[in-house]
Amino acid sequence: LCSTGETMKLVRGEHVDIVEDAKILGLGILGFLAVRWVFLFFFFRPFAKYMLVCKSAEERQGMSKEELDAEKTKDKEVEKFCKSGWHCAAYVVLWVWGLKIMQESEWSILNAKSVDPCWVGYPHSGEEKVALKPFYFSQIAWYGHTFIESAMVDRGRGDFWMMMIHHVLAVALLTGSFWGNAHRVGTTVVFEQDISDILMYMSKMITKSENRVPLFKSDIVHGVLLLLLVVAWWSTRCILLGFIVYSGFTTVSASLPGILWPTSPDMDPLSLFLILQLSVFFVLQVIWGCAIVMVAVRKLRSGELHDHYGDVD
Repeated sequence: LCSTGETMKLVRGEHVDIVEDAKILGLGILGFLAVRWVFLFFFFRPFAKYMLVCKSAEERQGMSKEELDAEKTKDKEVEKFCKSGWHCAAYVVLWVWGLKIMQESEWSILNAKSVDPCWVGYPHSGEEKVALKPFYFSQIAWYGHTFIESAMVDRGRGDFWMMMIHHVLAVALLTGSFWGNAHRVGTTVVFEQDISDILMYMSKMITKSENRVPLFKSDIVHGVLLLLLVVAWWSTRCILLGFIVYSGFTTVSASLPGILWPTSPDMDPLSLFLILQLSVFFVLQVIWGCAIVMVAVRKLRSGELHDHYGDVD
């Protein structure tokens, strides 16, 4: 941060080479798509067919129309199972990587017991970005890959456009925060977001495996999974993220007066963009959180596991 006349000039773009980094991110996205294909072809799809008790092509010969329709429905469930398995595995790796970073960082919520330190001193030292760059770029490439993946396999979802907006926001926020030296905030957000993702995709795999594992048909199992997901989603993606957004407005405004005020000569467009986009991101999490609560309430009332968005995957 430096001062020029009566306005502030914030240091941006340290340790960023736009052309080279764009190439790296492009290769990262292609890499995730390639690894996804390998994992699905050699592991997740065969495993999914086993867990969903799918019939082979030979076994389907001579089946009635109703039986064939049931198998075709299973084929669609296989693809959803594969996506859940792939995402669960990837998020576990990314979260463990993020956990190591958070444990080693004095400003992290794990050590400071508060979200304020991830904003205090914003914009932060560019030297920190060197160590965080591989993790950050992996996260950006992951969300770039999920945008392409959703465009290919999720078009039938009732919340398709919300998902696409989510992926675009994630890429924009991560890219903007890295360029604008808000990397502490970005690292904190993806770390807390990944927790509920792991639980959500693991729960989807369990509920789809009930034909292979009778225990998974239990209403108790479904109820426990939904309860854990509601608690994890609302505690991290809604409450904790809400505190992060609130701390951003209060902490940054206090240390850099006028930086978030549109009519101020010291207003910084990127800082305002990041805070507002993070607020929109928070609203999306609350909407999805309410949908999960509706699923849980319906399950308790009627015993049905029904997705509000018309896609029980």
